[in-house]
Amino acid sequence: LAARVAGQVHEAARRCLGPGQGELDRAAFEEIFPWRTGWASAVLTEGLLVPAGAGYRFAHEELGDWVQGAHLDLDAALRSLVHRWHRGSGGTVRPPSTEGEPRSLPVPRHRIGPVIQAMVLLGRRQGTAALAHRMADLIEALDRLWTDEGPRDEDAAWWAAHLLGGSLLRVPDARPYLGVLRVLAGRITRRSAAPEGPGDLGAYGEFGPWFWRRLRLPEEDRIDLLRRLVPADGLPRTDGDERYLDAVARRLALDAPAVQPLLCRWFTDERPLLVGP
Repeated sequence: LAARVAGQVHEAARRCLGPGQGELDRAAFEEIFPWRTGWASAVLTEGLLVPAGAGYRFAHEELGDWVQGAHLDLDAALRSLVHRWHRGSGGTVRPPSTEGEPRSLPVPRHRIGPVIQAMVLLGRRQGTAALAHRMADLIEALDRLWTDEGPRDEDAAWWAAHLLGGSLLRVPDARPYLGVLRVLAGRITRRSAAPEGPGDLGAYGEFGPWFWRRLRLPEEDRIDLLRRLVPADGLPRTDGDERYLDAVARRLALDAPAVQPLLCRWFTDERPLLVGP
């Protein structure tokens, strides 16, 4: 019985994938959970699925995201949401669609959960190198989707930034992705040196100090990443938003004996700051 229930749940999740709001239409619901056998009443009574619009959805969003992520074709999703919208290797702007593909993004932003889950599952199933490769591709996409002239496709850039950030925050150990994080920190610093200055990081603005604080990393690695990011700081903020240097100061205040020796290594970093500390 348990195996049958699991099979039905996974089939429901698979059918929730695709364009739209992520719901199971009534016909599919009744096919998977027939009313005549009591399955429909059971899953609704137990709160596994709940009515939503013209169909049904998983009552618990995290469970729904996890099960759907297990069935998602990740590479196809990344191409549809991000990669087909930026420049091709030949240096010309890639057409927004090819034959049979929609000219707009196929899913709304609030359905990002299953894609992030699929990325995390990729790391578990195929290893951290496979996931790191997809993350690096998203950084490259950000560079191409948001240039100094502005966004080429703001929606695709949003997906690239949030898929990258969401998966890095969701992995249980971010150490295997330090190479990706160093590249990301370098891109942020480089972007801050553009004529627009630190106040206009484009899509890289999604990776503020809060992001680096939440990463599951040893303090030594976190402080080293923040060292790389401090040159991207602008003038001290008056609106309450913190800079990367402020994040370092907070870490120092929380655990001075551990953080102070790590900060001594900063004296070997000779990069100039854009503004004074």
